[in-house]
Amino acid sequence: MEPLGRILMADDEETFLQSTAALLRRRGFECDCVNDAPGALAKLRSQQYDLMIADIKMPGNTDLELIKSLPQVAPGMPVIMVTGYPSLESAAQSIELPVVAYLVKPVDFDQLLEQAKISVEYSRTYRAVAGAPAHVQDWRLELGSVRRMISQTAGETALPGIDAFMTQTFRMIVHHLADMKHMVETLAVRSLEQDDGHKSSTTRYMELVDVIFEAISVLERIKHVFPSEELDVLRLKLKRVVKGQGGLLKEEE
Repeated sequence: MEPLGRILMADDEETFLQSTAALLRRRGFECDCVNDAPGALAKLRSQQYDLMIADIKMPGNTDLELIKSLPQVAPGMPVIMVTGYPSLESAAQSIELPVVAYLVKPVDFDQLLEQAKISVEYSRTYRAVAGAPAHVQDWRLELGSVRRMISQTAGETALPGIDAFMTQTFRMIVHHLADMKHMVETLAVRSLEQDDGHKSSTTRYMELVDVIFEAISVLERIKHVFPSEELDVLRLKLKRVVKGQGGLLKEEE
């Protein structure tokens, strides 16, 4: 099962570090632990995290040096700061930094958990949006290669070029749908926490995305053979989901 999020915990208070990490793991998060700022930086440079929970007074972070370096080391990653020695100075500094919460020890775990969920949602959404231009640029380069291949085979069968174009296009669609599916699932989880028992719009969108994924998979398998019983079954599934969108999507007659 995929973890709810990847969290890096940095704190020189071993008891708090290990006990809090254990509680977060029980709630479905993956947690790595370090005892100082240099250890945190080493982890951040080698792995990707959705959130960091960091102590203010641990070695290497007395002037929030670790937090100040995050925009360069881990762009978009939020931080929850924890401290046993709150001060107006550190609280004021945190306003200018990627700090989403400033919690005083002993930390209320329910409050920490809620902030962790919100922070992971933000982090993953940020990465999906921030990475979109690069993915589009890669797709343009790949299509350029396909265009050159087609031009070099002028007068011959166009099937290899068509196949290459469809493959690259499907790959791009699936990539963006994967990002969309993740964000919709995140929204669905949040909405279920506040739902009154009725199916929410995000849940209906999640159903729609699941069917779209299946459509892409089927089309990939049978893209050269259009007459297909699978397409008929898929068409019926799509019609049922479209009808269930309550007017959000208009069914094509």
